[in-house]
Amino acid sequence: MRQVLSLLVAAVVAAAVVMLVVTVLSGVLWFVGIVVAFLIVAGVVYALLTGRSRTITVRRPPQSWR
Repeated sequence: MRQVLSLLVAAVVAAAVVMLVVTVLSGVLWFVGIVVAFLIVAGVVYALLTGRSRTITVRRPPQSWR
């Protein structure tokens, strides 16, 4: 009976540790996602405000073969 109890306690502790690690990792990933989204939005706003949107304007090289 005592062995079963110790096994149960060990399983509960292991589950708690796994849940804690998963919670911390998901929180970190959530924070990283927010930071990345903020950086993307800030970059787009900066490009729009300064008028230097490099993604839209495509500069073609001079056609020397014509």
